[in-house]
Amino acid sequence: FETLNSQAPLLPSEVKCSYSEGALNLTWTKSSGDLWHYNVYLVADGESANYRNMLGEAFAESFSWRPQTKGTYTLVIEPESNQGNRDKQIRVKVTLN
Repeated sequence: FETLNSQAPLLPSEVKCSYSEGALNLTWTKSSGDLWHYNVYLVADGESANYRNMLGEAFAESFSWRPQTKGTYTLVIEPESNQGNRDKQIRVKVTLN
């Protein structure tokens, strides 16, 4: 049995982004608290993260994505608890020239 918990995990820290061999590679330091995985989204300016713009899930502290064109992208990292709690997000804005 697992006790019900409504707390979302804390935000990850030390987020870094690099570009190598056509892929954006995000890495970060693990969140604390009840953590299941991280949701990663691609959003436009002013847009909120939701399942329609989700790129994928990360079960470790890294995520890679291959953009089709150069430009400016905003990626959102959102930790999610084992009970589906999520309310904190980190936004990372990246420009590829």
